[in-house]
Amino acid sequence: MGEYFVSNLKRLLQYEASQPGRMGGVYDYTQKKFALYSIRRAGGSLSEANVSRIYDTGYFWADEPGEQFKAEEIERTEACFYAFKFCIEHIGEPITPEYVEEIQRRLYPGAPAYMTEELRALIIGNKKPEQLGDIAAFHIQYVQHGGNSRTASLISYMQCINADLIPFIIHPENQAFYERYMKVDAGKLCHLLHVEQNRYREETEPLVMDWEAGKSPLA
Repeated sequence: MGEYFVSNLKRLLQYEASQPGRMGGVYDYTQKKFALYSIRRAGGSLSEANVSRIYDTGYFWADEPGEQFKAEEIERTEACFYAFKFCIEHIGEPITPEYVEEIQRRLYPGAPAYMTEELRALIIGNKKPEQLGDIAAFHIQYVQHGGNSRTASLISYMQCINADLIPFIIHPENQAFYERYMKVDAGKLCHLLHVEQNRYREETEPLVMDWEAGKSPLA
C-alpha cells in the first residue's frame, strides 16, 4: 500500500534527520506528534505547543502563567526525540533485540534495558513482517510478553517503513480503542492501525508533495 509514497517518505525522513537545525518537514512533524502522543499515553499533560517549543528551541515555558509540570515530562519528551532519531538513522536494518534495547535506553535514560528471553525470542522471530496484520499481531504479543506500548509503537512504525507500508501513530482520540483491541482482538487492532495509516498519510502527504514539486532540498 502506497509504496511510492513510502519510498519518498523514507528518503525525506533520512535526509531531514541528517541535517542540522529544524527544517519543518515530515521528520520534524513526526518527531513532535510521536513525542506528544507518547507522553500523553504515559499520563503526561504537556500541550502540543509545549512539545513543539522543546523540539524547536530546546527550551520550555508554560502556555499560561502559573502552570506546573513534572520535570520528568520534559525529560521524556527529549528522550522521545532521541529514540525516534535513532530509528530513522537505522532505516532498513533488521529489528533485533539489540536494536530494541537501544530504543529502550533512549526512551528511558538511566533505566536498565531488561528484556526477558521470551521477548527476545519474539523479536528474533519477527525481524521483518511484511503485512499490517503481522505487525498488529507482533504489537500485541510484544506488550503481552512484558514490553511497553511506547517502545512497541516505535517498533511498529519502523516495521511499516521497512516493509514499504505507510506507518502510523495512534492519535489520542483512538487511544481507548487501541487499549481495548490490544487486549482482545488483533483483527480489530489491525483495522484501527489501517485507519491511522490513512490519517498519517493525509497529514504528511503535503510535505512529501512539496518535495515532488521541487520545494525540498532533495529535488
